[in-house]
Amino acid sequence: MTKDDRLLSKLNNVSTQEVITKVVGDYHILKQIGSGGMSMVTLALDGESNQLRAIKVVEKTDNDKTKNEIVVNSAITEATTLRNLDNEYLPKIYSIIDTDELIYVVMEYIEGKSLSEIVKDSGAQNESDVVRWGKQLCETLDYLHSRKPPIVFRDMKPSNIMLKQDGNIKLIDFGIAREFKSDSYKDTVRLGTRGYAAPEQFDADTQSDERTDIYNLGATMYHLVTGMDPSKPPYAMKPIRQWDPNLSVELELIINKAIKPDPEQRYQSAKEMLADIEKIYTAGDTTKLSDPEETSELEDDGDNYKSSAAAGKNHKTFMKGKTGKRKIVIPAALVLVILLGVGLFITLSPTPFGVKDLTGEALNLSEISLKWSGSYKATGYEVTINGDEEAFKAAGKSLPDESIIVSDTSVILEGLVCDEKYEIVVRSFREKDGKTIYEKDNGAELVVAIDPPGPVNNLNAASGANGGAVISWDKLDLQDSQVTYSLLASKDPKGSFAEKYTGHKLKYADKNLAPMTEYFYKVNAMFSYDGKSFENISDTVSFTTGNVVLASPELSVNDETVDSVSLTWDPVTVAGSKITYSLLRSSSKSGEYSEVYNGPKTSYTGGGLDSGTNYYYKLVIECVSEGKEYRSESNIITAETKSKPVSGGSSSSKQDEKSEPEFYW
Repeated sequence: MTKDDRLLSKLNNVSTQEVITKVVGDYHILKQIGSGGMSMVTLALDGESNQLRAIKVVEKTDNDKTKNEIVVNSAITEATTLRNLDNEYLPKIYSIIDTDELIYVVMEYIEGKSLSEIVKDSGAQNESDVVRWGKQLCETLDYLHSRKPPIVFRDMKPSNIMLKQDGNIKLIDFGIAREFKSDSYKDTVRLGTRGYAAPEQFDADTQSDERTDIYNLGATMYHLVTGMDPSKPPYAMKPIRQWDPNLSVELELIINKAIKPDPEQRYQSAKEMLADIEKIYTAGDTTKLSDPEETSELEDDGDNYKSSAAAGKNHKTFMKGKTGKRKIVIPAALVLVILLGVGLFITLSPTPFGVKDLTGEALNLSEISLKWSGSYKATGYEVTINGDEEAFKAAGKSLPDESIIVSDTSVILEGLVCDEKYEIVVRSFREKDGKTIYEKDNGAELVVAIDPPGPVNNLNAASGANGGAVISWDKLDLQDSQVTYSLLASKDPKGSFAEKYTGHKLKYADKNLAPMTEYFYKVNAMFSYDGKSFENISDTVSFTTGNVVLASPELSVNDETVDSVSLTWDPVTVAGSKITYSLLRSSSKSGEYSEVYNGPKTSYTGGGLDSGTNYYYKLVIECVSEGKEYRSESNIITAETKSKPVSGGSSSSKQDEKSEPEFYW
């Protein structure tokens, strides 16, 4: 028997269930959802609240006493630590049950996947996601470190971070967390995960502190954004842009600082690390980086990894535009951040001088991707856009006052206005003797339009229930804009279309259709963006309904007494038609049948029948659709009235009238 089988057997026995019920309530074990070492995690249903819970079960009877003590203490530490905490990124603990053989920790069930599973399945994650998770983890660590006394987690890694369905994280497994003791110079037990653990976690003469968690977080973000597991040989972490040059310099500097071997050279607090992340990646805003003096603490020891904002001059170009227009300036930080998670660009071959082969593509409603072939002698490139100032004002946006200066030959411009055209100029320059020299034949111009998206794709009409149609279409996925869909229908593709449905769903069941008729459908996708309203009507799709087919009804006996019979039958529906049910009865199966009921109901009770007699019934269904009559008939069924009971003695007529009613079974 395996360890998991043994634990499940103990968990499901009667005495264990009685212990759980007695201490914390009625929990029904549903299934095992995880295991490791001397413990396992099961999914359970709380009978009182009808909520799902996770129950961690730890076995005490391992032969290795030292290992047993560590695991048991780890479980107790995790439960007691979390029970006293209240944070949106930490799981809740509901109960702790300590028995002779097992420890049960009843905790919040977190529906989602661990980040280690996600990286294993899909590799390196988008930089924008890693930065968002890093911010949430910094906020969590800041909360833990601000407790009295501070709580040091010591085991940050992707497998201990759950990604919920709403996109937020939960930090789990507090088994080796410890309270920081200022009067202690070393840890009692050396615990951690190789590759993610800070050097001091394996030094018997030092104590882990808040900066240990900073190292763990830096190693975790490194794994997530590169897909390279630091817990596997050679156990080394290179600068992230050596793995992917499209990653930002800023994130590389933050991670480099977080994983410094010397704690004194790392961020000294989670709040300090969070401030640098928020300084560079302000949610929904790509503002200019701070002055070089303000970001100097982000610079790496080597010359290869200095921030672009701190490494060169801030070249400004003030240019007058055409009438009613002026130059759009996108801040330098926008270029460095490069819209996290967009993807790889193809760098074209360099030319001796100037800018060649400038191309542009609209990515969505407010962004344009540019790339070009640059000069191998160029220090950088100046990117300027000529746009309509009035269009920006109408959209509630303002124009910056300087051009972009970039060192690469690709950039993403954001904050633009939909349904507009832009004149883009890219110029190359060199720095020589402290002067900026624009290269010969350096300019390249391009006109790029940001057009609203096309109509919905994959409009389809298929057969639905009872001769109806189901119309479906693909979602029109727009950034920061909700799309409303209007389904239009007509019997004439060149005639007027009537609105069948308006809303946000991607499917509609059209039920009121005539048989043997062709219908035409199209979808109008409507949305607003930048203060403008857009509509985009799809092509037309057709659907022809079939003929009316009435299924044979199912007739059944519901009740029988000495003088009555009750019958029921299943309802039948035909789109756009009225159904009539006709129930026929006969005292002989092959004899003449007479109608006892005609109407829309699906049940009938008939009295005045002879007791102890067989009666025969059949049901006829009729409907009229598009001027045609349709009819369907059920099988014949038999119903037998009950016999009257034999009287047990004589009595007066008055007594008969007052006697209690007889019951027949």
